[in-house]
Amino acid sequence: MKIASGSIVGVSSNYAEFNQFYKKNYNSNIDLLINPELLSTNTEIATLSALWFFQNKVLNSVKIDNKTNVEDVTLKINGGVNGLEHRTSLFYKTLEFIKCL
Repeated sequence: MKIASGSIVGVSSNYAEFNQFYKKNYNSNIDLLINPELLSTNTEIATLSALWFFQNKVLNSVKIDNKTNVEDVTLKINGGVNGLEHRTSLFYKTLEFIKCL
């Protein structure tokens, strides 16, 4: 089974890395490898995991500035361009609200 261009092993590696980060910095009693549903049912954990992923897997590997485009970031995150049209649409809608670039 494949997820974008990464394998389930890659996904599991991300879970393990985030689990370690979460246990060290937030709650050592919660094991997300045993309770992965918390990533979708607990808003705090879901938000932290998204921010952790963006920091560690995107910002550290893609230069983000006013020349960065949606396709470059999509390729880095997903390894392909599935859903690019939708992401591009969301990006421009978001720009209307946050005016950060």
